[in-house]
Amino acid sequence: MIIKNPSNDKFDIIIVAGQSNALGCGVGETKNSFVKNDKIFMLNEDFTADFVDDELKMTNTGICYLEIADERVENGEKKASFTLSFASKYAKNHLIAGRKLLLVQTAVGGTGFARHHWGENESLTVRMFEMVEQALKMNSENKIVAVLWHQGEHDMFRNKELNYNERYDFYYNKLYTFIKNLRDKYGKVPFISGGFCPTWMAQNERENVDAILDVYKKLDATIENFAFVYKTEDLKCNFQSINKGGDYVHFCRDSSYKLGRRYYKEYVKLQSKNL
Repeated sequence: MIIKNPSNDKFDIIIVAGQSNALGCGVGETKNSFVKNDKIFMLNEDFTADFVDDELKMTNTGICYLEIADERVENGEKKASFTLSFASKYAKNHLIAGRKLLLVQTAVGGTGFARHHWGENESLTVRMFEMVEQALKMNSENKIVAVLWHQGEHDMFRNKELNYNERYDFYYNKLYTFIKNLRDKYGKVPFISGGFCPTWMAQNERENVDAILDVYKKLDATIENFAFVYKTEDLKCNFQSINKGGDYVHFCRDSSYKLGRRYYKEYVKLQSKNL
């Protein structure tokens, strides 16, 4: 894996991982849209991911590219990610002179642990580490400052035969190992995660929802430099925003930005604990 036109700028690096809400799928109107900033960049890969017979098929060239971060656009429609509002807050309040911010975007929609995407030595985890290594190699003074993770919807409804305890144990072990491997390599960087669209949770078995949420509660209570955004009950999904398409799983554009600001508040709390 290589980066086309690598930059010699000094970057604070944020790893973005998980599934589609981390990638950015929020549509609709908002009064607080992301404003492009020549200090906020994104690292993407020349990459496609499709599901064929319910299996993830990846096509990638191994070529990454740097660009100034912005909302995704699909079919002329802007799509927001919570990571952008987090990045705006971070750039304003934490970047020091001579440094820029780089979002290493590794999230892929519809993915999780149940179908072997994000587990140890599995495809998306390996890809994530490769992209992060390329970002670090651009400048010896580049450093990882946070991991923004949003995932769990996939694992709420997969493996329907699992009871609460089995689902909890499976998800806990997978996510704990994911975090441990990240920190073994990069130190105890802040790891921030967040809750799900209430409309999506309402469509799943409560026992399955609780199994995933209880894993995050456990990690929040026991792991250093870990935070979870609990409050999402007031956030709307895309269907509630634009009233079409039946999309209950993705935070709408306005709610995506609200979620990012809540992630940022958790980051600040973690930083204050480390002083």
